[in-house]
Amino acid sequence: MRAFIAIEIPAAVRRAAAEAAARLTQVAPGFRVFAAENFHLTLAFLGDIPDTKISPLTTALGRALYSWESFSMSLRGAGRFPPRGRPRVAWIGVAEGKDSCERLARDVGRACALAGIEADDKPFHPHLTLGRARDRTRGEGRFDRELSGLEHWMREQEDKPVGAPFRVERIVLFESALTPKGSIYSERAEVRLGAG
Repeated sequence: MRAFIAIEIPAAVRRAAAEAAARLTQVAPGFRVFAAENFHLTLAFLGDIPDTKISPLTTALGRALYSWESFSMSLRGAGRFPPRGRPRVAWIGVAEGKDSCERLARDVGRACALAGIEADDKPFHPHLTLGRARDRTRGEGRFDRELSGLEHWMREQEDKPVGAPFRVERIVLFESALTPKGSIYSERAEVRLGAG
């Protein structure tokens, strides 16, 4: 199965993020935004893993998060990947809880390694992905307008909170099924912080 480990975002915060995403498509229509129910904060992308790895991974995650306590998180600001050149991804940032997210991602990565799973080793930057650029081959004039719209949206979002703060009490192992209408995520396992 194609899998990733993430922090689930509460429904009210997902709705606020969807409003920010709707504004993005107004000023930069070349971006395709995701369905609000798919918004999450990825801690580790695992790629394809066999079902037989779920149990050892869940055990390793439980041990890694044994001494953790829940923490507060809030979303604020916006950015893009890559930070220069032709943008591919637009995102909302993490304000409160950013350091905790970074430490949590490190612990999750170590647990994956102990379970014999190689997680994506890109540098971790806590964020909520809202959407991706639709067409990377468009003409320069259109690209300039899209980039201008994206930068305008980022300035609008700079100091704007997205939803209310919330508690992070668990992480989720999601399966991602690719369909012609987009990805469908289903929860395969959860690990509560400090559940030991």
